Amino acid sequence: MYFSPLVLSYAVLGGLVAGLPLSANDSHNAPVIRSANASSSSGKSFVVVKNSCSHSIVAGTSENGNEYGSSLSISAGASHTFDYNAPWEGRIWARKSCEGKTCNFSGLWAPTSLAEFHFADGDAEDFYDISFVDGYNLPLSIAPNTKSDNDYKVAKHCGTPKVSQLPSCPSGFETKDRDGNVDGCKSACSHFQTDEYCCTGAHNSADTCKGSNYAAKVKAAAPDAYSYAFDDETSVYTCKPDGYTVTFCPS
Repeated sequence: MYFSPLVLSYAVLGGLVAGLPLSANDSHNAPVIRSANASSSSGKSFVVVKNSCSHSIVAGTSENGNEYGSSLSISAGASHTFDYNAPWEGRIWARKSCEGKTCNFSGLWAPTSLAEFHFADGDAEDFYDISFVDGYNLPLSIAPNTKSDNDYKVAKHCGTPKVSQLPSCPSGFETKDRDGNVDGCKSACSHFQTDEYCCTGAHNSADTCKGSNYAAKVKAAAPDAYSYAFDDETSVYTCKPDGYTVTFCPS
């Protein structure tokens, strides 16, 4: 996805199309996993990942620019917290089940529902969103744990994006686990992998990439989520809270 300068002045946030990671091995800001009941360390940003599904999940996180991240299992009804050193940009995802490197990857060939964050240093506002740019597999929500002052009068300031029910999956876009069970749905970008659908190459701007009929159907079913890379106006949220909570399978 891309963050555009439509909120909080000109925010250049190293925009990556979700699921098109660069090759990088820099892990100096790698997240630290800790107990959900522990308090956040001073100067760190944190996200509580809550599993409200009826089954266990494997939750993962990775920094923009790193193809793979780290993951852990969270049982039904439990939660874990990821700590980050701001400034930091990346995503959080979850799967019902996985094995091997797939557990530490979110992208084109194994798409997941994404909670994306840009944690700003100091007093600057964070940016966050739900992204279905690569596809989706689980319902989710993002909630700031506290609210900050809305000095810029941003409409989606400290809001709670939520997708309680996933959009229907077009025929042929389904992804399956090793047992042949459907475990997710590709986006048009993941399925076709062309510049037109992925907003890359000659389509790498808000003027040349307007979304597809596939993206429009996703947006209609999940209005809080990014449906394609330049779906900024209705999808970007800002806040500076004391942490966030990402809930998978929210009620």
